[in-house]
Amino acid sequence: TFLQTSQQEIFFTLTKLYLEDSQAAQALNLAKTLLPSTTDFVAKRFLQDIILQCHFQLGATDITYLLARQWCQETPLPAPSALGWKILASLAYDEKRWKDAIWIALQPITFSSYLPPNHLSDCYAIAIASCHEIDDTEKAIMLLNEMVERNLPWPEDNRFLGLYSHYDSLRKESLTPSQVSDEMMPPDKPPENEKNLSLDEVRKLIGQSSL
Repeated sequence: TFLQTSQQEIFFTLTKLYLEDSQAAQALNLAKTLLPSTTDFVAKRFLQDIILQCHFQLGATDITYLLARQWCQETPLPAPSALGWKILASLAYDEKRWKDAIWIALQPITFSSYLPPNHLSDCYAIAIASCHEIDDTEKAIMLLNEMVERNLPWPEDNRFLGLYSHYDSLRKESLTPSQVSDEMMPPDKPPENEKNLSLDEVRKLIGQSSL
């Protein structure tokens, strides 16, 4: 490598800061420069994630789609991140493919454990917003209930402004008095794991999907 480990870490941090500051072009150029000389798996995956997010921020739909699809195919579920699924679901949402967006966003949700992966809040929000578009209020409320139970924050996404307050009001109206009381109490134990599809079942669905 042409940089020492300490120097690499500085530049890795800089790519993240560029991305968080909406300077995706700068982050992309730096990440692409660093990637060929990076051999550590974790560091390489970090840069690949940065590159994927940069293309997404820059609106390069075709390459974003290809990179996100590759990300999902190479990342077995459950995983510590839902980045690829989030981006594929977001692309489907923006293309008004509401049912596809729901199906894609539900994959990391289905397999997530008590410790939720990164970007899971975004997957929930995309699924809820897509349910809203097809008037599936019941499923939207159910998903928001899960978010609340798992203490997941609503993401800061301009596309979904107002949806949280709307469905949170509907959600609270559907609760019984005892459920409202329980919700106000701090949890004393982790929630039970959800009943998930088997990995083989979801993999078969993925193979049949047009992702």
